[in-house]
Amino acid sequence: MEKHSSLQGTGPFYVQFSFVVALAGACCSAQMASNATQRRTSTEGGRHVTLMQFNVRTGFADWGLETMWRHPLVPFNRTRRAAVAACVHEHLPDFVATQEGLSWQLRHMASDLDHGYAFVGGFRGGPTWNTDESSAIFYRKSSWDLEVSGDFMLSQTPEVPYSSYPGASYPMITSWAVLASRPSDGIKEPSRVLIVSTHLDPYVPEVRAASAEQLRQTVAELRQTHSCQQAFLLGDFNSDFEESPWQLLKQAGWVDSWEEKNGAYPAGSFTYHAFQGPSYKPEGPQVSDPNHTIDFIWLWGGGPGTAPSVVSSKVERQRYTSSGPCASGVLPSDHYALVTEVLLPL
Repeated sequence: MEKHSSLQGTGPFYVQFSFVVALAGACCSAQMASNATQRRTSTEGGRHVTLMQFNVRTGFADWGLETMWRHPLVPFNRTRRAAVAACVHEHLPDFVATQEGLSWQLRHMASDLDHGYAFVGGFRGGPTWNTDESSAIFYRKSSWDLEVSGDFMLSQTPEVPYSSYPGASYPMITSWAVLASRPSDGIKEPSRVLIVSTHLDPYVPEVRAASAEQLRQTVAELRQTHSCQQAFLLGDFNSDFEESPWQLLKQAGWVDSWEEKNGAYPAGSFTYHAFQGPSYKPEGPQVSDPNHTIDFIWLWGGGPGTAPSVVSSKVERQRYTSSGPCASGVLPSDHYALVTEVLLPL
Protein backbone atom coordinates (compact mmCIF):
# COMPACT_ATOMS: atom_id res chain seq x y z
CA MET A 1 0.00 0.00 0.00
CA GLU A 2 1.22 3.50 -0.77
CA LYS A 3 -0.11 5.95 1.77
CA HIS A 4 1.98 9.05 2.31
CA SER A 5 0.55 10.36 5.56
CA SER A 6 3.13 10.84 8.31
CA LEU A 7 2.45 8.12 10.86
CA GLN A 8 3.92 8.62 14.30
CA GLY A 9 5.53 5.85 16.36
CA THR A 10 3.33 4.27 18.97
CA GLY A 11 6.11 2.89 21.16
CA PRO A 12 8.01 4.53 24.00
CA PHE A 13 10.62 7.25 23.52
CA TYR A 14 14.00 5.55 23.21
CA VAL A 15 17.01 7.34 24.66
CA GLN A 16 20.52 6.42 23.60
CA PHE A 17 21.87 5.22 26.91
CA SER A 18 24.15 2.22 26.89
CA PHE A 19 21.97 0.24 29.28
CA VAL A 20 19.05 0.51 26.83
CA VAL A 21 21.13 -0.94 24.05
CA ALA A 22 22.48 -3.67 26.32
CA LEU A 23 19.01 -4.57 27.53
CA ALA A 24 17.69 -4.81 23.99
CA GLY A 25 20.56 -7.06 23.00
CA ALA A 26 20.13 -9.31 26.02
CA CYS A 27 16.38 -9.50 25.47
CA CYS A 28 16.67 -10.89 21.98
CA SER A 29 20.03 -12.59 21.62
CA ALA A 30 18.57 -15.90 22.76
CA GLN A 31 15.98 -15.74 19.97
CA MET A 32 18.48 -15.54 17.11
CA ALA A 33 18.12 -18.43 14.68
CA SER A 34 21.05 -20.31 13.20
CA ASN A 35 19.43 -20.30 9.79
CA ALA A 36 22.78 -20.40 8.01
CA THR A 37 23.21 -24.01 9.11
CA GLN A 38 19.53 -24.97 8.88
CA ARG A 39 18.85 -23.65 5.39
CA ARG A 40 18.10 -26.38 2.90
CA THR A 41 19.16 -26.07 -0.70
CA SER A 42 18.37 -29.42 -2.28
CA THR A 43 17.17 -32.96 -1.69
CA GLU A 44 16.70 -36.00 -3.87
CA GLY A 45 13.26 -34.63 -4.68
CA GLY A 46 14.40 -31.26 -5.95
CA ARG A 47 15.88 -27.90 -5.08
CA HIS A 48 14.48 -25.95 -2.12
CA VAL A 49 13.90 -22.27 -2.85
CA THR A 50 12.66 -19.67 -0.37
CA LEU A 51 10.93 -16.51 -1.57
CA MET A 52 9.99 -13.40 0.41
CA GLN A 53 7.46 -10.75 -0.58
CA PHE A 54 8.31 -7.56 1.34
CA ASN A 55 6.91 -4.06 0.88
CA VAL A 56 9.60 -2.26 2.89
CA ARG A 57 7.76 1.09 3.06
CA THR A 58 9.31 4.11 1.40
CA GLY A 59 11.86 5.97 3.49
CA PHE A 60 10.37 9.45 3.10
CA ALA A 61 6.86 9.07 4.50
CA ASP A 62 7.16 8.47 8.25
CA TRP A 63 8.99 10.31 10.99
CA GLY A 64 7.98 8.48 14.18
CA LEU A 65 10.47 6.79 16.50
CA GLU A 66 9.38 3.33 15.35
CA THR A 67 8.35 4.18 11.80
CA MET A 68 11.19 6.29 10.41
CA TRP A 69 13.74 4.28 8.45
CA ARG A 70 16.65 5.49 10.60
CA HIS A 71 15.59 7.84 13.41
CA PRO A 72 18.54 9.86 14.81
CA LEU A 73 17.23 9.60 18.40
CA VAL A 74 16.84 5.82 18.35
CA PRO A 75 19.69 3.30 18.83
CA PHE A 76 20.51 1.79 15.46
CA ASN A 77 19.66 -1.74 16.57
CA ARG A 78 16.07 -0.66 17.20
CA THR A 79 15.48 1.14 13.91
CA ARG A 80 13.29 0.00 11.08
CA ARG A 81 16.38 -0.22 8.89
CA ALA A 82 17.92 -2.77 11.26
CA ALA A 83 14.63 -4.64 11.60
CA VAL A 84 14.26 -5.08 7.84
CA ALA A 85 17.72 -6.63 7.55
CA ALA A 86 17.12 -8.84 10.60
CA CYS A 87 13.85 -10.09 9.13
CA VAL A 88 15.60 -11.11 5.91
CA HIS A 89 18.46 -12.70 7.88
CA GLU A 90 15.95 -14.71 9.88
CA HIS A 91 14.68 -16.51 6.78
CA LEU A 92 17.67 -16.31 4.40
CA PRO A 93 15.45 -16.32 1.31
CA ASP A 94 16.82 -16.96 -2.14
CA PHE A 95 14.79 -14.04 -3.46
CA VAL A 96 13.23 -10.96 -1.87
CA ALA A 97 10.71 -9.00 -3.93
CA THR A 98 10.48 -5.49 -2.50
CA GLN A 99 8.25 -2.52 -3.16
CA GLU A 100 8.59 1.21 -2.43
CA GLY A 101 12.33 1.14 -1.74
CA LEU A 102 14.24 4.31 -2.62
CA SER A 103 17.78 4.07 -4.01
CA TRP A 104 19.48 4.74 -0.68
CA GLN A 105 17.20 2.26 1.13
CA LEU A 106 18.20 -0.46 -1.32
CA ARG A 107 21.88 0.34 -0.79
CA HIS A 108 21.35 0.21 2.98
CA MET A 109 19.70 -3.19 2.66
CA ALA A 110 22.50 -4.59 0.52
CA SER A 111 25.07 -3.35 3.03
CA ASP A 112 23.14 -4.52 6.09
CA LEU A 113 22.78 -7.97 4.55
CA ASP A 114 26.58 -8.26 4.57
CA HIS A 115 26.63 -7.93 0.79
CA GLY A 116 25.36 -11.50 0.52
CA TYR A 117 22.61 -10.25 -1.77
CA ALA A 118 22.62 -8.29 -5.00
CA PHE A 119 19.60 -6.44 -6.29
CA VAL A 120 18.16 -5.48 -9.66
CA GLY A 121 15.37 -3.10 -10.56
CA GLY A 122 14.97 0.39 -11.89
CA PHE A 123 13.01 3.33 -10.53
CA ARG A 124 9.71 4.71 -11.70
CA GLY A 125 11.08 8.19 -12.44
CA GLY A 126 9.19 11.36 -11.73
CA PRO A 127 9.76 14.94 -10.67
CA THR A 128 11.27 14.35 -7.22
CA TRP A 129 14.02 11.97 -6.09
CA ASN A 130 12.36 11.30 -2.73
CA THR A 131 9.38 9.59 -4.38
CA ASP A 132 11.35 7.61 -6.98
CA GLU A 133 10.23 4.21 -5.75
CA SER A 134 11.17 0.77 -7.04
CA SER A 135 10.04 -2.86 -7.11
CA ALA A 136 13.59 -4.18 -6.72
CA ILE A 137 14.48 -7.87 -6.48
CA PHE A 138 17.22 -9.09 -4.14
CA TYR A 139 18.85 -12.46 -4.80
CA ARG A 140 21.45 -14.56 -2.96
CA LYS A 141 24.72 -14.19 -4.82
CA SER A 142 26.08 -17.48 -3.51
CA SER A 143 23.16 -19.46 -4.95
CA TRP A 144 22.04 -17.68 -8.11
CA ASP A 145 23.51 -16.00 -11.18
CA LEU A 146 21.65 -13.22 -12.94
CA GLU A 147 21.09 -13.78 -16.66
CA VAL A 148 18.91 -10.83 -17.63
CA SER A 149 16.58 -8.32 -15.98
CA GLY A 150 14.27 -5.47 -16.86
CA ASP A 151 11.46 -3.17 -15.80
CA PHE A 152 8.17 -1.88 -17.12
CA MET A 153 5.54 0.56 -15.97
CA LEU A 154 1.98 -0.54 -15.34
CA SER A 155 0.48 1.62 -18.06
CA GLN A 156 -0.55 1.71 -21.69
CA THR A 157 3.02 2.84 -22.47
CA PRO A 158 5.06 0.50 -20.25
CA GLU A 159 8.40 1.60 -21.69
CA VAL A 160 7.82 5.25 -20.68
CA PRO A 161 9.13 6.13 -17.17
CA TYR A 162 6.57 7.53 -14.73
CA SER A 163 3.67 6.61 -17.01
CA SER A 164 0.40 5.24 -15.64
CA TYR A 165 -3.12 4.25 -16.57
CA PRO A 166 -5.71 7.04 -16.76
CA GLY A 167 -7.03 7.79 -13.29
CA ALA A 168 -4.17 6.02 -11.49
CA SER A 169 -3.19 7.20 -8.02
CA TYR A 170 0.53 6.87 -8.74
CA PRO A 171 2.79 5.53 -11.49
CA MET A 172 3.71 1.95 -10.54
CA ILE A 173 6.78 0.01 -11.72
CA THR A 174 7.34 -3.74 -12.10
CA SER A 175 10.79 -5.38 -12.18
CA TRP A 176 11.75 -8.84 -13.39
CA ALA A 177 14.82 -11.07 -13.53
CA VAL A 178 15.83 -14.41 -15.01
CA LEU A 179 18.29 -16.28 -12.80
CA ALA A 180 20.08 -19.62 -12.92
CA SER A 181 21.01 -21.62 -9.85
CA ARG A 182 24.62 -22.43 -9.05
CA PRO A 183 25.66 -26.06 -8.47
CA SER A 184 24.93 -27.16 -4.91
CA ASP A 185 24.84 -30.39 -2.90
CA GLY A 186 25.82 -32.47 -5.89
CA ILE A 187 23.17 -30.98 -8.21
CA LYS A 188 24.89 -29.77 -11.36
CA GLU A 189 21.86 -29.15 -13.57
CA PRO A 190 20.81 -25.52 -12.99
CA SER A 191 17.29 -24.36 -12.33
CA ARG A 192 16.26 -21.30 -14.33
CA VAL A 193 13.51 -19.15 -12.91
CA LEU A 194 11.72 -15.93 -13.73
CA ILE A 195 11.12 -13.65 -10.73
CA VAL A 196 8.70 -10.72 -11.04
CA SER A 197 8.11 -8.03 -8.41
CA THR A 198 5.09 -5.76 -8.80
CA HIS A 199 3.01 -3.14 -7.01
CA LEU A 200 -0.58 -2.34 -7.97
CA ASP A 201 -2.51 0.91 -7.53
CA PRO A 202 -3.57 1.51 -3.92
CA TYR A 203 -6.90 3.21 -4.52
CA VAL A 204 -8.45 2.58 -7.95
CA PRO A 205 -9.90 -0.91 -8.64
CA GLU A 206 -10.22 -0.29 -12.39
CA VAL A 207 -6.51 0.53 -12.62
CA ARG A 208 -5.64 -2.59 -10.63
CA ALA A 209 -7.72 -4.69 -13.01
CA ALA A 210 -5.98 -3.24 -16.07
CA SER A 211 -2.59 -3.73 -14.40
CA ALA A 212 -3.33 -7.37 -13.59
CA GLU A 213 -4.25 -8.10 -17.20
CA GLN A 214 -1.04 -6.39 -18.33
CA LEU A 215 0.93 -8.53 -15.88
CA ARG A 216 -0.72 -11.71 -17.11
CA GLN A 217 0.19 -10.96 -20.71
CA THR A 218 3.67 -9.54 -20.12
CA VAL A 219 4.84 -12.28 -17.77
CA ALA A 220 3.61 -14.92 -20.23
CA GLU A 221 5.69 -13.24 -22.94
CA LEU A 222 8.73 -13.12 -20.66
CA ARG A 223 8.38 -16.82 -19.83
CA GLN A 224 8.27 -17.68 -23.51
CA THR A 225 11.03 -15.30 -24.59
CA HIS A 226 13.46 -16.54 -21.95
CA SER A 227 12.34 -20.20 -21.93
CA CYS A 228 11.47 -20.23 -18.23
CA GLN A 229 9.19 -23.09 -17.26
CA GLN A 230 9.04 -21.89 -13.66
CA ALA A 231 8.03 -18.35 -12.74
CA PHE A 232 7.16 -16.51 -9.55
CA LEU A 233 5.07 -13.34 -9.37
CA LEU A 234 5.39 -11.52 -6.05
CA GLY A 235 3.90 -8.23 -5.04
CA ASP A 236 1.74 -5.85 -3.10
CA PHE A 237 -1.53 -6.12 -5.01
CA ASN A 238 -3.45 -3.67 -2.81
CA SER A 239 -6.45 -6.01 -3.10
CA ASP A 240 -7.46 -9.38 -1.72
CA PHE A 241 -8.82 -12.62 -3.17
CA GLU A 242 -12.27 -11.10 -3.66
CA GLU A 243 -11.06 -8.61 -6.29
CA SER A 244 -10.39 -9.13 -9.99
CA PRO A 245 -6.53 -9.21 -10.00
CA TRP A 246 -6.46 -12.31 -7.78
CA GLN A 247 -9.29 -13.96 -9.70
CA LEU A 248 -7.73 -13.21 -13.07
CA LEU A 249 -4.38 -14.76 -12.14
CA LYS A 250 -6.09 -17.77 -10.61
CA GLN A 251 -8.13 -18.36 -13.76
CA ALA A 252 -4.98 -17.98 -15.88
CA GLY A 253 -3.36 -20.93 -14.10
CA TRP A 254 -1.24 -19.21 -11.47
CA VAL A 255 -1.09 -20.80 -8.00
CA ASP A 256 -1.42 -18.68 -4.86
CA SER A 257 1.27 -20.18 -2.63
CA TRP A 258 -0.36 -19.27 0.69
CA GLU A 259 -3.77 -20.61 -0.31
CA GLU A 260 -2.19 -23.73 -1.78
CA LYS A 261 -0.60 -24.59 1.56
CA ASN A 262 -3.07 -23.16 4.08
CA GLY A 263 -6.50 -23.09 2.43
CA ALA A 264 -8.98 -20.24 2.27
CA TYR A 265 -8.02 -16.84 3.67
CA PRO A 266 -9.71 -16.20 7.03
CA ALA A 267 -10.82 -12.80 8.29
CA GLY A 268 -7.95 -11.16 10.15
CA SER A 269 -5.31 -12.43 7.72
CA PHE A 270 -4.40 -8.89 6.66
CA THR A 271 -0.82 -8.07 5.70
CA TYR A 272 -1.10 -4.27 5.66
CA HIS A 273 -1.20 -3.03 9.27
CA ALA A 274 -0.10 0.65 9.29
CA PHE A 275 2.68 -0.08 11.82
CA GLN A 276 0.11 -1.25 14.37
CA GLY A 277 0.65 -4.99 14.07
CA PRO A 278 -2.11 -7.37 15.20
CA SER A 279 -4.12 -4.57 16.84
CA TYR A 280 -4.76 -2.91 13.47
CA LYS A 281 -8.37 -2.57 12.31
CA PRO A 282 -8.61 -2.60 8.49
CA GLU A 283 -10.64 0.24 7.04
CA GLY A 284 -12.21 -1.76 4.25
CA PRO A 285 -11.66 -2.68 0.59
CA GLN A 286 -12.70 0.78 -0.62
CA VAL A 287 -9.22 2.03 0.34
CA SER A 288 -7.29 -1.11 -0.64
CA ASP A 289 -7.43 -2.16 3.00
CA PRO A 290 -9.40 -5.42 3.32
CA ASN A 291 -9.31 -7.73 6.32
CA HIS A 292 -7.27 -10.22 4.28
CA THR A 293 -3.80 -10.35 2.78
CA ILE A 294 -2.98 -8.00 -0.09
CA ASP A 295 0.56 -9.38 -0.55
CA PHE A 296 0.98 -12.53 -2.64
CA ILE A 297 3.52 -14.99 -3.97
CA TRP A 298 2.19 -16.64 -7.13
CA LEU A 299 3.71 -19.76 -8.74
CA TRP A 300 3.77 -20.92 -12.33
CA GLY A 301 4.94 -24.42 -13.19
CA GLY A 302 4.51 -24.78 -16.90
CA GLY A 303 3.04 -28.28 -16.81
CA PRO A 304 3.31 -31.74 -15.21
CA GLY A 305 6.75 -32.49 -13.81
CA THR A 306 7.87 -28.87 -13.76
CA ALA A 307 5.46 -27.27 -11.29
CA PRO A 308 6.99 -26.14 -7.97
CA SER A 309 5.40 -27.68 -4.89
CA VAL A 310 4.73 -25.52 -1.84
CA VAL A 311 6.57 -26.71 1.27
CA SER A 312 5.46 -23.86 3.53
CA SER A 313 3.94 -20.40 3.27
CA LYS A 314 3.49 -18.01 6.17
CA VAL A 315 3.00 -14.37 7.06
CA GLU A 316 5.93 -12.97 9.07
CA ARG A 317 4.38 -11.04 11.99
CA GLN A 318 7.35 -10.77 14.37
CA ARG A 319 8.97 -7.63 15.74
CA TYR A 320 12.73 -7.30 15.37
CA THR A 321 15.89 -5.68 16.60
CA SER A 322 19.20 -6.07 14.78
CA SER A 323 19.77 -9.25 16.81
CA GLY A 324 16.68 -11.00 15.50
CA PRO A 325 13.05 -11.54 16.55
CA CYS A 326 12.20 -9.68 19.76
CA ALA A 327 8.81 -9.00 21.35
CA SER A 328 9.95 -5.51 22.37
CA GLY A 329 11.49 -4.75 18.97
CA VAL A 330 9.97 -2.80 16.09
CA LEU A 331 7.87 -3.79 13.12
CA PRO A 332 10.06 -3.73 9.99
CA SER A 333 7.38 -2.17 7.78
CA ASP A 334 3.73 -1.21 7.56
CA HIS A 335 3.28 -4.53 5.72
CA TYR A 336 4.03 -7.98 7.06
CA ALA A 337 6.42 -9.96 4.88
CA LEU A 338 5.21 -13.17 3.27
CA VAL A 339 7.63 -16.12 3.18
CA THR A 340 7.14 -19.18 0.98
CA GLU A 341 9.38 -22.22 0.53
CA VAL A 342 8.96 -24.28 -2.61
CA LEU A 343 10.55 -27.40 -4.04
CA LEU A 344 11.66 -27.13 -7.67
CA PRO A 345 11.62 -30.44 -9.54
CA LEU A 346 14.99 -31.49 -10.94
